[in-house]
Amino acid sequence: MSDEYERDKLDRKVKRRRPGKKERERERETVTGQMVTPTKPPVILAKPDRVVVPSLLLPETKTVVEQPKLPLFTLKTRDDRTSSLPPASFVDQQTHHAVYQLQPRKPSTAPVTGQSDSYGQSQSKLVSPPVMTRAIKLIDEQFSWADAAATADVLLDQSDFFVIGVVGLQGVGKSTILSLLAGAKTSDSTRSYVFRPQMPEVIEVNSHMTTGIDMFVTNERIILLDTQPILSASVLDNLIKHDKKYPPEFSSAENCAEIQSLQMLTFLLTVCHVVLVVQDWFTDTNILRFLQTAEMLKPGTQSSSHDSSEDTHDYYPHLVFVENKASREDFGFDQFSVMEELIANALNNSKLKYRGGISMANDNLLPGFKQRTNKKESNLFLLPDLYLDQNQGISSKLPGYRGCPSFELLLQSFRNQLMSMSRSLLTHATLSEKNWLHYSARQWEAIKKSSLISEYNRLLT
Repeated sequence: MSDEYERDKLDRKVKRRRPGKKERERERETVTGQMVTPTKPPVILAKPDRVVVPSLLLPETKTVVEQPKLPLFTLKTRDDRTSSLPPASFVDQQTHHAVYQLQPRKPSTAPVTGQSDSYGQSQSKLVSPPVMTRAIKLIDEQFSWADAAATADVLLDQSDFFVIGVVGLQGVGKSTILSLLAGAKTSDSTRSYVFRPQMPEVIEVNSHMTTGIDMFVTNERIILLDTQPILSASVLDNLIKHDKKYPPEFSSAENCAEIQSLQMLTFLLTVCHVVLVVQDWFTDTNILRFLQTAEMLKPGTQSSSHDSSEDTHDYYPHLVFVENKASREDFGFDQFSVMEELIANALNNSKLKYRGGISMANDNLLPGFKQRTNKKESNLFLLPDLYLDQNQGISSKLPGYRGCPSFELLLQSFRNQLMSMSRSLLTHATLSEKNWLHYSARQWEAIKKSSLISEYNRLLT
């Protein structure tokens, strides 16, 4: 009985004993060449750089699948020291991915040298132009060229500019019209105008306000030139009363005043695109004769280069007649036609462009003018008295017939037509604003030394 119990106990131990190492190796050798299928597929939660896929044959046999290397782009600002190849510090040693840089061009902060800097030149062209609040002197009271450095500061290196000059007798409103063209409003005080008109105290002593030639540049790059009155008794009175010494080439103060007026007018006919002739009544035959004389004494247009002194072609600007403080009768068609015919007959043989630029028939300002005017009408524009409504007091508030549109409406139409006139080249080459200043200085010196004007002065009695 005990023997059977021991035998059963031994059988149970044999069944419970785990196979040893040699037994496991022996069992592995017996299954060599057979297919082993995993019970559960592996779950991959992240993709490493090297993905190992277990083989379906044996646990020892494995297949390695390489992922393609993708470039890695980084955005980083670049300093002054740049190179075409990225530095080694930007290469990831762990992933072996190439790193590329997208670097913007950074302007150099080095001081300006004699070498050309295209970036600096482009930046200078984008600088906003200086804003002027007052007119500056182009030609002083002694008829000498003003400081070129101060004048050049308000001019730019660009060729899209327009030059308008004005001439006229004393007190006709030259400075007021130019100030309104520069952007001043009719409601503004005259003391805020860029060109100072005659003050009451100046009118009382019958004196003039502008001396020499003043210049103002608007934000639209329009260069306005205001001149002292031509053929002025006030200018002659200053020469005689204050015993000013005039140049020795003039035989008298009267000749000096007339020659200075001719020099200013010929200068405007040389450097301006448009010359305004302002009058405050019907017309003055002395002004028309004076225009013909200035055209005759005008020097030939020289080359814009400093080396050449040959005459290339004769330049003539647009000539626009402006009747300021026009009356109600002047706006009638018959009276207006007579004024146009007088201008056309006086300048019939002139090379000045006095036709086809300005018209009262445009913008339907005066009904009936457009149907009755011809295509060869003279450049004549009428402006009523600016202070007419202010002087009438309460009667200006009452409805009534004035015979013309309001001053603001006429001024707006005149300004639009004036700015739309053609701009011919002053020389054979295109000039910038600063080049125009240098060209004007040379022309002024040529006019002062002109042999034609000197001979005309010698013939004056």
